[in-house]
Amino acid sequence: MKFTDSLTNLFSESKTENSVNNTNNTNNNNNANKDLPLQLSMEQPIESTQQFFSWFSKIEEDMEKGQEDIYRHFLNTLKIYKETCDLILTEIDNTTNLLDKLDTNYQFVENKTKTLKQACESLVAEQNHLSDIANALNKKLSYFTEVDSISQLFNNNDENVCLKQQFIPALNKLDKCLEFLKNNSDFKDVDMHIMRYRHCLAKGMSIIKTYFVNEMMNVLVDVRKEILPTDEPDPNKLKLYVYDRFHQESSQLQILIREIEDRCTIYQEFIEDINSCYDAYFSVRRQLLTPVIINHIQSLSNPPSLLVVARKGCYYMIKLFIDEYKLFFEIFDSGEEEFKNYLKSLASNLYDYIRPMIIHENRIDTLSELCRVLLSNLTEVNTISHRKKEDYELKLSFLVINNILKDAQQRLAFRAQSFIKQDIEGFKISDKDLIGFLRISESVRKANLQQQKLQKQDASLKRLISETQINTHNKNSEDYDLGKVIYGGGEWYPTLQRTLYILTKLYHVINQNVFEDIAEEAIEQCRLSLVEVANQIYRLKTKVDSQLFLVKNLLLFRERIAPFDAEFIHKEALDVDINTIKDVALGILNNPESILSVLLGKTVPNISSPSSNMDARQLNVLNKLILSLLRFLLIK
Repeated sequence: MKFTDSLTNLFSESKTENSVNNTNNTNNNNNANKDLPLQLSMEQPIESTQQFFSWFSKIEEDMEKGQEDIYRHFLNTLKIYKETCDLILTEIDNTTNLLDKLDTNYQFVENKTKTLKQACESLVAEQNHLSDIANALNKKLSYFTEVDSISQLFNNNDENVCLKQQFIPALNKLDKCLEFLKNNSDFKDVDMHIMRYRHCLAKGMSIIKTYFVNEMMNVLVDVRKEILPTDEPDPNKLKLYVYDRFHQESSQLQILIREIEDRCTIYQEFIEDINSCYDAYFSVRRQLLTPVIINHIQSLSNPPSLLVVARKGCYYMIKLFIDEYKLFFEIFDSGEEEFKNYLKSLASNLYDYIRPMIIHENRIDTLSELCRVLLSNLTEVNTISHRKKEDYELKLSFLVINNILKDAQQRLAFRAQSFIKQDIEGFKISDKDLIGFLRISESVRKANLQQQKLQKQDASLKRLISETQINTHNKNSEDYDLGKVIYGGGEWYPTLQRTLYILTKLYHVINQNVFEDIAEEAIEQCRLSLVEVANQIYRLKTKVDSQLFLVKNLLLFRERIAPFDAEFIHKEALDVDINTIKDVALGILNNPESILSVLLGKTVPNISSPSSNMDARQLNVLNKLILSLLRFLLIK
């Protein structure tokens, strides 16, 4: 930059100097021209030739000099330019030397800078490495020093220390420290530090347990102040104090209880803490709900009705159990087995109330209906929504109903066996009553035949004949009604009707194996009673009448008990027309078993136990009947 400035100044001075010189030369020429007349007009006259030549020489010299000044001036200018150029070259050389020296210094500084940079980077890397080592050391050392600050927090006398924000993070720190110490068992004094941390963690779990138990007791005291055990159950108060109060506390309690539950799978000693929480919760809930449940059950029916109490009581308990289930799992995430035992203790209130009623109930209809009601509650309980586990409500209903259902089924089975013993096996009919029964049975059969004929006629004629038939039957209404009441409508023998009655009441309400045993006993006693009556008819009338009575009742009985293998459906009595046997008697000599298809008009289905035991006996009776009919036809 300095060199450029000096060069610029040099050129400026040169130009200025040239301008000045030119101006001076012009002025000198003008002055010479002005002086020439002066010189020519000298005051001294020329007196001699020598003076003239001297004067002329001088004049000539002056003229030549005036003509050569421009060249001299130009020459001087060139000299000045030359000197200026030399000066510039000198400056350029100096500048070049300076630049070379500057470049050398720059390279030196650059090399030094690179060296310094590398040294700094190395130092920074070493510093970072040392910092990482220091942080790692501090981090590992923190696993050994956290116990002091956490112990100070846990040893605080504040009962609500577990509600502080730093409490749960402190527990998490303990878990991390214990995990680190277990993974680095080769460190010095690891066992001692593990023992200290385990003790501190146990202290934290004990703080949560103590807080939970105290909170449950406080809630119990507060609720008892509002609801006395002797008060009438008010649904609004029950919802407000028995459930809403617990729902309000559940969010905070759930956070704390989850800390114990998560550690129970790792540390077995904490199971005792969570069990203490279960016991406190169930104890408080039991004390609050037991008086309410008892009061509600006692108010279900006045006077007490077994079916009403069972139906309403089971529904109430199932709904209560579902509410308890939702409330329990808002606080706890485990303890299903303990919760199940708690529900059993609540269900015992209903069971203890109903069980004496079941024991003293002798009506088979009521016991059978009770079993159906209890079983329907097991199948229909899924209509109520639940929190999780699709089949858990069925489990809850099973807790309520299981014991009651077992007692009801046992009582029903006992009463059924007594009924079979007294009303089927112990039923005896006199000859007079048997003749009346046969007369009524024949009257009913004719009435059925007449009714079938009337169905083929027009509606008006059928109505007329029906009215006539009704009037005809009214004449013998006293005998007919008596037989209908005593002997089951006149067509079914009483033991047969009673057997079907008891099977109907037992089917699908007791255990299948128990049903099969009782059914087999009832069917066998019914068959023996039919055989006994057939022998009695044989004494009073003929052998054919005896065999026809036995075949008819056995066929009716077989048809009626067949649906018990699937679903019991009460069908109309099957009519057996003896005239049909007369028309085809000659065609069944070679195949006696075909009499079943003839009498029933269809193939008789295979019937499994217990009715299958009658097949051999029934076939034997039919064979005897066929032989008797053939003899009768041959004689005719």
